[in-house]
Amino acid sequence: MPAYNFQARFADAVEQGTKRSTVRGREAVIGTTAHLFVGMRTKSCKRLGVHRIIDCKPITLGFKQDGMPRIKLGNKVLSYSACEVLANSDGFDSPRELVRFFRDTYKLVLATKDGGVDHFKGWLIAWNFEKEAAKP
Repeated sequence: MPAYNFQARFADAVEQGTKRSTVRGREAVIGTTAHLFVGMRTKSCKRLGVHRIIDCKPITLGFKQDGMPRIKLGNKVLSYSACEVLANSDGFDSPRELVRFFRDTYKLVLATKDGGVDHFKGWLIAWNFEKEAAKP
């Protein structure tokens, strides 16, 4: 029963179901229930939803030697257009913004065989989105 806290800028998208995944440092168990919040451990804490985890894949975020973003999902390096889809679905305007966010947040710098740099290694966790039943 993992609980995930989101920054306020992502809260509406998580609550409305347009953001159905998150990149995290810990692996999640498929089939478990994710409890999604904004403002955890504060007076303004709000539950955004409770949903079943349906996927969890390893993800690596970095930059190629030429400065272009590189996202590896599982064992596959994504095309730029696939990187755009993933970045947009995760609430970022571009793959570059996504990779910079994780670079600036985690400060990880790992050289790659191709001369690039990896800035984050973790998990892409996805959940189903079903509107919770209205309470009487």
